[in-house]
Amino acid sequence: MKLIILLLVITSIFIFSMSSGAIYASNDTASDLLKSGYEKLTKRDPAAAIEHFNKAISIDSSNSYAHTGLGNAYTQTGDTKAAIENFNKAISINPNNSSAYVSLWNLYSSRGDATSMLKKEEILKKLEKLDKSLADKISRPTAK
Repeated sequence: MKLIILLLVITSIFIFSMSSGAIYASNDTASDLLKSGYEKLTKRDPAAAIEHFNKAISIDSSNSYAHTGLGNAYTQTGDTKAAIENFNKAISINPNNSSAYVSLWNLYSSRGDATSMLKKEEILKKLEKLDKSLADKISRPTAK
């Protein structure tokens, strides 16, 4: 289920980034790097994805979706500290980036310790304000 949610997040970020002129108003190179980074993520090649997202960030450090992608790539490598830093950076740049909230929620969900569970609840409350149906979807228990 977590993998499905992660793939859903990656796909939705990718689709949004390709359809929105607001992400890179005038920089096709950063947009191409963002696109290729998400392609590498879906192919489970986090090292290449990290390289692409870092290049995109070097061109446009205010792109919250590049930081979200970088966080997802670090999640795939197991570097949760770097993942959390990038998800938080994405949220600080764009507090309406629901993909960053979902990715962060998934990361904390996988940890299971008390602190992570508290963080998970904080994230869910913020996400409910942005997208109630998405918050309901991720917090709903899954059938086994």
